[in-house]
Formats: sequence, C-alpha cells, structure tokens
Amino acid sequence: MRYQTGNFSLEVPDDWQDRSIISFTASVAPNEFAPNVVITREAIDARLSVEEYANRQFDLTQAEVQGLTIIEKKNTTVGTLPAVQIVQKIAAHGLNLQQLQTFMLDDEIIIIVTCTSTEASFNQNLSRFNNIVESCWLQTS
Repeated sequence: MRYQTGNFSLEVPDDWQDRSIISFTASVAPNEFAPNVVITREAIDARLSVEEYANRQFDLTQAEVQGLTIIEKKNTTVGTLPAVQIVQKIAAHGLNLQQLQTFMLDDEIIIIVTCTSTEASFNQNLSRFNNIVESCWLQTS
C-alpha cells in the first residue's frame, strides 16, 4: 500500500493498517500556545457504535489524566456520518486548555478530530474548529 501526503510518500505492506496522525497548528508568537488540530483514525469492531467508542475513549483518558472534565457532550452528525462531540477542559503543563473532540463513524472506521486551544482563546477559535470538523470526509475505496 502506498501512503502519500504532499511531497512525501512511502510504501508499507498491504496487511498493515493506516493509523496515521495528522496535526495542524495555527501561527502564533513565540512562547504562546498554538491552537491545534490532531486527526486520527482507527478501524473498529462493526458492533461498536460511535457513542460507545467515544465513551470508552473518554473513560480511558480520564483514568490517565487528572482533572479532565466534560463541559458538554452531544450526539450529532458531520455530513452524513454519525458523530459525538465532547467539549472538555484540562490543565496541562501549567496551561488551562479546552478541547473540542469529535468522533465520527463511517462503516468500521472511527475518525477523531481533536481541536485544542487555551481556555481563554477557545471561544474565538471555536468557529475555525467547527469549520475544520465540518470539512472532514472519508474517501472509501
């Protein structure tokens, strides 16, 4: 299987899973926290719903990260995909961070888009984060 993005490509064995992580950051002044978006995907068991997956992931993260709290959680859709969105707060490395985390399910693939900024700048970044999430699509073979 060939993986390609921009001017980079590589060949991996056909029986390997693509679990690539895509990361984008906003431009900021030096020593400022850069709002960022991280996209991951994972093949899952067909019997698992997007809600079950999101709940499991949150439970695992909350067990590992002290002080993680949910502000809002809702079932939604992104395009035609069933989705769960969670807005959460976390303190890390001396910063108060806030995240919009969106879990989307397409057949047996979960796409997770995690948008992070400081708590103070979250609302001003929220429309950009929502635009990024709404622009997601999965190309199936």
